Amino acid sequence: MRVTVLTVGSRGDVQPYLALALGLRRAGHDPVLATHEAFRPLIGRYGIPFSPIHGDPRAVLLSDAGQALLETGENPIGFARRFTALLATHWNEFARDAAIACRDAGTIVYSPLAFAGYHLAQAAGVPSLLAGLQPLAPTRSFPLLGIGSRVRLGGTLNRWSHLLGRQLFWQPLRAQVNRWRRDELGLPPIPLRGPYATLEREREPHLYGFSERVVPRPRDWPWWHRITGYWFLDPPPAFHPPSELEAFLRAGPPPLYAGFGSMADRSAARLAELLLGAARATGHRLVVGAGWGGIRPGDASDDLFVTGDVPHSWLFPRVAAV
Repeated sequence: MRVTVLTVGSRGDVQPYLALALGLRRAGHDPVLATHEAFRPLIGRYGIPFSPIHGDPRAVLLSDAGQALLETGENPIGFARRFTALLATHWNEFARDAAIACRDAGTIVYSPLAFAGYHLAQAAGVPSLLAGLQPLAPTRSFPLLGIGSRVRLGGTLNRWSHLLGRQLFWQPLRAQVNRWRRDELGLPPIPLRGPYATLEREREPHLYGFSERVVPRPRDWPWWHRITGYWFLDPPPAFHPPSELEAFLRAGPPPLYAGFGSMADRSAARLAELLLGAARATGHRLVVGAGWGGIRPGDASDDLFVTGDVPHSWLFPRVAAV
């Protein structure tokens, strides 16, 4: 079966879905991974067919609107407001590319940010599955992600926080999504309260790529919400670590590691100084994963090495702490 896996966002929003696509291929399916052009080389190294989705997530995060989004902290209302504004700006191009990627798909697997997959599956009359990396379904067990780990609301308010979060996400996009459903997909509009009641009535499968040892399964989740464990990605078949990094690791005791991942920060030089100063204060050398932090890969000294993309599964056993 041809399965389109649809995801958008940063590296952390793409890599687990690449692992999921590899699992689908091992199970005998024909997956296509649809995401941003920046990740085409990564996906190509694993031989998974690629379909491009509009947008440069790094440029978005470095924009004024993206930096304001990152600065919302533990403020779910502020985050939802800024995030949906960003999403609305890119919606038309994203929806167009997603439709191309999902053409002829027998099943559509989509991440929460790529929720166009649900509507495209509905229009095509094929199954869809939501695949999330964090718990999303309402529960009495814990509040909405983003409220903060120190907040204790209690069962009823925990559940209501999830329901409120859904509306904070849905309402700013409702008119735009319904216009697209009507004009491009020939579908009726989604009701004011959103598609959630329909999803529950249809029992659309929800897959969650985390461990029950980290987030125990809530007792009030329905059976079609499945926690599968993490979707880990092995190094590509032809991976060889940079010789300079191997030499740095051999030149002394195991260093510390600090990685920026998809944190796009305009003060990269200041952050690098803080990191190196902290490592030196503890008597350690330091490996920095540049990610999107703005530090240049290749920068090095006797106690500092800045690397580009290196699989964590290879590097982490060779350092003292992360």
